Amino acid sequence: QIYDCSVTRGNCVPLAITVPAEAVNMSLGLSMSLDPQSSRTVVCGPTIPKNCDVTTYNGMCFKISSDNFFVSSTSECPKSQIDIAFLMDGSGSVNYEDFKKMKAFVIEMIKSFIDHDAQFAIAQFSTNCYIHYKFKQSFKNAKLWEDAVTQISQKKGWTNTAKAIEQLVELFISEEGARPSASKILVVITDGESTDHFLSEAVKKAQAKNITRYAIGVGNAFDIDKATSELAIIASLPTSKHVLKVTDFDALESIREQLKENIIAIEGTQTSGDSSRMEFSQDGFSAAFTSNTDIIMTAVGAFQWKGGYQLYKQNERLNVFQAGSEHDSYLGYSLAIATMFGAKYAVMGAPRYKHKGKITVSRIDNIRSNLKELDPPKPQIGSYFGAEVCVVDLNSDSRTDLLLVSAPTYMEPDREGKVFVYTFTRWSHFVFSGMVLVGMAGQRGRFGSSLASPADLNNDGYMDVLIGAPLEADGQGSIYIFNGGEDQINSAYSQRIAGSSVRPGLRFFGISLSQSSLDQTQDSLPDIAVGSMGAVLLLRSRPIMHLETRVTYNPSKIPTGETDQSLKNTMKYDATMCQHKLKIMILWYMNIIYVSHQAFSEDALIPLSNQLTFTFEGLPSANLKNIRPILLPGIKTTTDHNVREGKPISNSTNIEVGIMQEIDVAVFVENRGENSYNTFFTLNYPFGLSYRRITSKQGRVECVSLDSEQKGTFGETTCSISKPILKGNAQVRSLLKRSCAFGFFKQFSFSLCPLLGCVSYYIHSMSFFLYQCLFKNGLFQVENDFRELSFKVFIRVPVMLGEKSIWTNKNIQVLSSLHIDPISPSLWMCLGQNCSVAVCAEFSCNVTLIKNERMLYNITGNVSSGWIEQTGLGAGVFQLVSSASLDYNQSKYVFFSSDSQQTVPSVQINTQVEVYEEVNLTKEIAGGIIGGLLLLALITAALYKVCILDV
Repeated sequence: QIYDCSVTRGNCVPLAITVPAEAVNMSLGLSMSLDPQSSRTVVCGPTIPKNCDVTTYNGMCFKISSDNFFVSSTSECPKSQIDIAFLMDGSGSVNYEDFKKMKAFVIEMIKSFIDHDAQFAIAQFSTNCYIHYKFKQSFKNAKLWEDAVTQISQKKGWTNTAKAIEQLVELFISEEGARPSASKILVVITDGESTDHFLSEAVKKAQAKNITRYAIGVGNAFDIDKATSELAIIASLPTSKHVLKVTDFDALESIREQLKENIIAIEGTQTSGDSSRMEFSQDGFSAAFTSNTDIIMTAVGAFQWKGGYQLYKQNERLNVFQAGSEHDSYLGYSLAIATMFGAKYAVMGAPRYKHKGKITVSRIDNIRSNLKELDPPKPQIGSYFGAEVCVVDLNSDSRTDLLLVSAPTYMEPDREGKVFVYTFTRWSHFVFSGMVLVGMAGQRGRFGSSLASPADLNNDGYMDVLIGAPLEADGQGSIYIFNGGEDQINSAYSQRIAGSSVRPGLRFFGISLSQSSLDQTQDSLPDIAVGSMGAVLLLRSRPIMHLETRVTYNPSKIPTGETDQSLKNTMKYDATMCQHKLKIMILWYMNIIYVSHQAFSEDALIPLSNQLTFTFEGLPSANLKNIRPILLPGIKTTTDHNVREGKPISNSTNIEVGIMQEIDVAVFVENRGENSYNTFFTLNYPFGLSYRRITSKQGRVECVSLDSEQKGTFGETTCSISKPILKGNAQVRSLLKRSCAFGFFKQFSFSLCPLLGCVSYYIHSMSFFLYQCLFKNGLFQVENDFRELSFKVFIRVPVMLGEKSIWTNKNIQVLSSLHIDPISPSLWMCLGQNCSVAVCAEFSCNVTLIKNERMLYNITGNVSSGWIEQTGLGAGVFQLVSSASLDYNQSKYVFFSSDSQQTVPSVQINTQVEVYEEVNLTKEIAGGIIGGLLLLALITAALYKVCILDV
């Protein structure tokens, strides 16, 4: 119900809006938007239920104007796509009459779905599978397709159910007319057990295509457990809904309605793609005017809660529906219209996008091609980033300056909810400004549940911001006011209004805020409306008193030559109430005579103190309905000291204390006015520094110093400048020296040096010999020569080259370290096996060293030969390169080196592995043996001949 409330009458009456009969339980008023130019209002009800095959939830919006026409109307019941295939048993066990009854049942089932967006396929199975109708064939002409189904002849033969299912599954493809987005249904009608034996495999193929299967068993054959179990294998789960049994074919008609209802229940709920389209769209969840006639409406539930939006002009859609990109993201949960350089942009929140939230920004006159996305600058799961958005025009020039995005469930230890501030750039996109608005610490009140920028509440010329926190104070709620400035919002809130201070018993105060401000009370001051549970509170601006004070003296200086003279004092008050309403000036004159009963020489150096203090108490005014004026918050009550701070001599932001033993601080003071008495300056410095001396370059300076003795406190040096009088136009220059106390060192220096040994060992593997000379054990040393410090040591060791492990013990360990995931190489083959070539194991060691302590890290392992074999090299020298580096807190320590390299070094240990091919002497030995035998034979023959001759 929408109410028209009158402030002067003090009551609200229902507003008559013509609502269609079907628009029941629509939550009318859940979203409401005002066009600031035409003062037209649009109200929406996004939860209109409609009883279709499934209950849908759409929405409807109305303009509250003289014509009062609909922006949208409820949509027709959805007609989801569905593809149904009927597989009839045409085997020899089914007689002719029963087959006719089966065909009649299929015809009636098709008629039941002919008004739906359905396609059909018809097949019968016996020894083979015969497809009579495919999905791409038309069923529009009832007489033609009924006659065609009636004339299907029974094939007779075996009951090869599995073979038929396997063939029919291949029918659910685009080439055969099936639709990818349609629900897939297979209805199998059979009178007995199958005669093939791979039913489970065939059903798995149907499952892979997300085909919902119904199994209808006809006859007494299914009284046997084996036959019944086959129906359960064919059907989808749960079998109670997908297995139907009847006693004979005459009883098929009795289950037709039940089967229809079961199919309709899953219609449109396919498991791939969008399971719903506009059935649960909730049109009008948010709405906003883009012009006097055009309206953007969001639909958070569209396309399986991707959400989206559409542009309307009166009752006409101006563009196609723009859906979001992620399921369950709720795009359009919040909506605001930004204006820049004549173009308008729709800013929408999607608070459940990937559970972290997102903002989309679209140019309204070119929505499709100008989409920009803003991710949360500080993402947090469940923060609901984008739950509310608000655009701010700081200087009221009709150009958006800022975008506020809330994350009301952003959790921190001491508060809940944040609002992130974005600036709108000249390149027409928002950039995070770095500013985050938060509420009072210690409150978990969903800060940012509502946002608004209704008016300039403090009358400084800049629009202000309201932020609601409805769950603060155990659900009583509160709102915060943040004042705007020239180009940004003040990060500190100027006022917090608790619901308990407005009216006792309020619940959820601040759950909603008025997006505009009107002078409802006719007092020329802006009023704002704040929603709470069951009530709307109108908060009035209190009249503000702006008080300026000036004090002047006559004469302006006391002549030192006259000792008894009165001093005329004038105090002037300028009081302004509500810029054009009241302006008053009050002048007070008084004579001041300062008489000292006893003269002291110090009197010449002591200033005459005059202080003006005032209080303000606003009285209730009958003309303002007893509202009390207040003094301008944050009014300045003191004058400025005429002290100007010069530019620093050094442009360094960091001073590396401890590297040098002394720190010099140069001080320059100049008096550009009249004489200054008892002038001094104070220098504060942290624990660890001590005052040494001061050198005066010009003028006279005397210092007293008290150094800090414990951490967290500051030392202080106070220096008097030319005491007692620093004359006009005088200058003083001085140089203060500070020395470093021993315990102050805020840096550490370190050295990493490998301790090298030499060891040899011998490995035999296939035809390779490995010889390692140099370093079996890699030793890394970390040494601390100063005070206690903490840091990390990272050690990397190559462990695998290609697919082969470098070490025989694959799980290398380093004492007191944490193993990190392996580091993949960037190259493939190189003689130096470091982490750019090989896969390396990385070890992280948390180290705390006291003064003069050292720590060693030992890496020991046996080298394998497989990684060398894969190189294909018969001989060579390889290097295994292990490295170590340090990481430290750079905000606490600095690295110092005597050379020009001011970066922490990384050290390496190189282990050389020399490979040479084993010498094979088999051929030489065989040749020698054969040659020796031949030589022996020749010698034997020669001796034999000699013996014969001798005979």
